[in-house]
Amino acid sequence: MKQALLTDLFDHEAASSIRIDIHKRYTLTDAARAHSDLKSRQILGASVFTI
Repeated sequence: MKQALLTDLFDHEAASSIRIDIHKRYTLTDAARAHSDLKSRQILGASVFTI
């Protein structure tokens, strides 16, 4: 069931019927910074790690 929901979500995003705003992007080497920003409420929206 979870897989079907994720598939639907990504299908909608790919079709531009919904928009996911990413507030901040971090590299994996910045994981400690991401945690600190989250803990201190520096992040206002979605954040992702880039690989």
